[in-house]
Amino acid sequence: MFGLFKKKKIIFEDQLNKLSELGIFMSPDLKKELLLEEFSRNEYEEDPYNLLLLTLGGEVEVNVNL
Repeated sequence: MFGLFKKKKIIFEDQLNKLSELGIFMSPDLKKELLLEEFSRNEYEEDPYNLLLLTLGGEVEVNVNL
């Protein structure tokens, strides 16, 4: 019975793909590895969509070698 309230684990890439289908996506010049520097894959999968949306909506610092 309590299994009904348990959050389903959703793979990180599946979350990115689903959000992209809904029109929420990363800038084309950024890679998913940048998101994984902030939080681990397991953290994104334990709290699906919430953490990813928070991260996508935040600021990202990118080192640019000129």
